[in-house]
Amino acid sequence: MKLSDAIQIPDLRPRSPAFVRHDLWHKLRTRERLTKSEVGLALYGVVGVLFTGLSLFTSFFYWRTVFGGLVSRVWRGGVVTRTLLVVLGLFVSGPLVRGLINLVRSGWRQVRLLGRRIRFRLERRWRVEAATLIDDLPLFDDVPEEVLSDLGRSGPRAPVLPRPGRDTAG
Repeated sequence: MKLSDAIQIPDLRPRSPAFVRHDLWHKLRTRERLTKSEVGLALYGVVGVLFTGLSLFTSFFYWRTVFGGLVSRVWRGGVVTRTLLVVLGLFVSGPLVRGLINLVRSGWRQVRLLGRRIRFRLERRWRVEAATLIDDLPLFDDVPEEVLSDLGRSGPRAPVLPRPGRDTAG
């Protein structure tokens, strides 16, 4: 009997890391109770990550024992063998480097998004003041509030507020 059958979750292997990366942290922050299948997904994902880390750790020592002497002899062999060793190392570590580049790009996007959110919150007061001043112009007396809100929207949608000193009934 497979674990995926026991906890009644198909596609356990791809779904568990996705659950740990996204949904688990949201549920922990909001203190939501986890279902039986979510506990299974979380355990399988965490055990998978721990096993991967342990495998990488032990494989480093194994391969160093097996190939360490060869690599050091090749490194001492001269410029040509050093160049070949570096090229081989880059080829083997290519997926890791590509993953790190993607991680840095993703982190940079998150930082930029956070900066935009902060800037919008800091600019909210003067934006509201500017919108109020523009709204007070006689040119916009006949324009409905919804249209003005759509024209002035930048960022998250703000609630439509009645214009001060004007009849909102109609």
